[in-house]
Amino acid sequence: MDCPSTVSWQTEKQKAIESLIENCCDTTSFRGLCFSRGGLLNVLDNLRKNVWPLLARDNKMFIDRISSEEIKHHQYYNQVVLDVKRILKRFPPGINENIQADLQVKVTELIIRVLIANEGLHYYQGFHDIAITLLLVLGEEKSYSVLCRLSQSHFQLFMGPDMEPTMEILNLVYALVKNENRDLYNYLMRSELGTIFCLPWAITWFGHVLNDYETVVRLFDVFMFSHPWTSMYLSAVVVLHRASDIFLTPCEMPLLHQMLSNVPDNLPFDSLITETEKLMRTYPPDVMEKVVREMHAEKYLKHKFLLIFPEWH
Repeated sequence: MDCPSTVSWQTEKQKAIESLIENCCDTTSFRGLCFSRGGLLNVLDNLRKNVWPLLARDNKMFIDRISSEEIKHHQYYNQVVLDVKRILKRFPPGINENIQADLQVKVTELIIRVLIANEGLHYYQGFHDIAITLLLVLGEEKSYSVLCRLSQSHFQLFMGPDMEPTMEILNLVYALVKNENRDLYNYLMRSELGTIFCLPWAITWFGHVLNDYETVVRLFDVFMFSHPWTSMYLSAVVVLHRASDIFLTPCEMPLLHQMLSNVPDNLPFDSLITETEKLMRTYPPDVMEKVVREMHAEKYLKHKFLLIFPEWH
């Protein structure tokens, strides 16, 4: 049973969110509430159903229902179907098989509709993790509008013809770790771990690696109403938080990759979100952008040098 103080903060927060909704406030007004304790609260996602669609309030993009034949002939259809078949762990407990099968069809259609509406964007593995979360919270039409908006903003970087821009921006995780814990940064660099371990964290907003539905939607609250790089900042915070576990793991790439790839569901995400907000204030994205570009260029030059002179490795 919740104690009175617990009920009190949740009730007060719910009132604050409902007031913003009622007064049609812009999305920036919700940012502080999303970062603060509990996010948009997990009361059957009732508040999220009203707040998340505000992202697409000014988005006029709409396409008529697409025929099943058009969907099946889309260039990414087969890949999406394969990915969606592996999505079972993302469904909240208690959903029966028939509903699961129906949701798999709907999330496939949702993704293809968004891709058709945004012809310059490309599907990537992990986009289905984003789509299923939106579908579970918002239903078909609202999730379509929101996913279209996010594809044009937060996920546009990931939806190019190749992964080069994505791999470049993942250097942000190392840049932030370096600023906060030089010993940890040196340990990770010595292991030649790279950034693949945190790729699914960033591009699926942790949806692919966490099993707890309430934690996933809590993180979506934050990512949706903040800078597109916020998932990278949280990734850095998770690495910093697990520094002691990292130092206890032998400095070998396979072992560190395995350890970090498995993100515990019981991490204190509310406090980690608070640390993420602090990190973004200390090292703003516009300041870190130049650092990230320089790190990527340095890695590229080193890689090119070793291809020419492998004996110098």
